[in-house]
Amino acid sequence: MQRFFCNAVTYLLLLFTLCLLFTGYMWAQGGSGELSGVVTDPSGAVIPDAEVTLSNTATGDKRTTVTTGAGIYRFSALPVGNYVLETSPQGFKSTKVANVVVSVGTGTVRDIHLELGSTSEQVTVEAGAQMLQTEDSSVSQLIDRRVWENMPLEARNPNDFVNLVAGAVPEELAGGTLRGAAGSGGGTGTGSF
Repeated sequence: MQRFFCNAVTYLLLLFTLCLLFTGYMWAQGGSGELSGVVTDPSGAVIPDAEVTLSNTATGDKRTTVTTGAGIYRFSALPVGNYVLETSPQGFKSTKVANVVVSVGTGTVRDIHLELGSTSEQVTVEAGAQMLQTEDSSVSQLIDRRVWENMPLEARNPNDFVNLVAGAVPEELAGGTLRGAAGSGGGTGTGSF
């Protein structure tokens, strides 16, 4: 009887531990984005093998990568938040790009343009919203958590928030087919936004 009790307790502890591990894994999958860009000199030539450091301003977490032969750096699976990019290749001023925002499921592009000088000199750039996005022809919009929490709606149904996206037509106005909102000229429930 005692052996059965020990096996049952061991089994329950193992099950509890696995549940904790999977819960932590699933929590970490909550939202991430990507950051990439090209490091160039004043003439527009790319800088290969330049070390680029990315710091999360909220957590202090730091990641480092090296640019490719084409001068491209890339940070993937980044938690959502504000970041600071830093690089200081030999022969150029140390460059810091502040307020780089990474959002859920998006690929943020921030190119770094270096200036000639010594690495003891520093150039600080304040990142702002990109005025013209030329890499992708799709139109998208991120509904911020604060909108979700503060919008005066009767229900917190995610499908109701689709109507806040530019180009969305509520299903009641788009034919009432009960398939969801229509967007960008597509039919209801097509997901064409």
